[in-house]
Amino acid sequence: MLQFYMEISPFSSVAVLSFNFSFLLTSFCFWYFLDRHDRRDLKIQKHIKSIVKISDIAPMVLINLWIVNPLFGILLDTIFPIEPNWKDFWIFSIEECILFLILMGINSIISDFLFFWTHRILHINPLYRWFHKMHHELHSPIAFGAIYCHWVEHVFCNLLSTLPFGFYIQNAKYMMFWQAMVAFKTCQGHSGYDFSYMGESWNLHDLHHERFEYNYGAGSLMVWDVICNTKKTRDEVIQKLK
Repeated sequence: MLQFYMEISPFSSVAVLSFNFSFLLTSFCFWYFLDRHDRRDLKIQKHIKSIVKISDIAPMVLINLWIVNPLFGILLDTIFPIEPNWKDFWIFSIEECILFLILMGINSIISDFLFFWTHRILHINPLYRWFHKMHHELHSPIAFGAIYCHWVEHVFCNLLSTLPFGFYIQNAKYMMFWQAMVAFKTCQGHSGYDFSYMGESWNLHDLHHERFEYNYGAGSLMVWDVICNTKKTRDEVIQKLK
């Protein structure tokens, strides 16, 4: 089955599988070491009554992981046929690592723009009611719930904001590297645990789940939130409410 999938989706299958396995590993670590022990004392939102159960959100998450992701990758491979770059696939030179870090910086700027605007569009009714409301059912999310969302939102917002630049680069190694990082970052941003010691940006998306009108961007840049004056920290929101 895996061989057949990689034959019909020779380029994007690398990105999809890298994202999926990195997502499952990262979310499992958050669940195993923190969620299952009910560590609400480490949560950003310490007032929550209970941590979301994986069993309640697993069906939609697994559909997006193992059905929507592969199908979207197959579609992209059909539209943009790219030969797979399998030569010395598991060997990374120093030059490649430096290049990939530079490309990831560029990709982060592009993804921040795409995610901000597609995400903000989804907050407009009736699109919010039809598609995005499901994701906001998790007022205090967990790592595994990062892609708990309607499949339309997953394609329009999540996939379209992270994949296009990789198809422009046309490097399977980079796609694997980038998508693994994206999976880790989206799990961390939805984990609900306090990472403020790493910088304020790590906790901003959690605030978005609590206060929908702030922090639409992704990652640590959030350039368009700054431009549109929607980037807010929890302290700023508290002062505004007072």
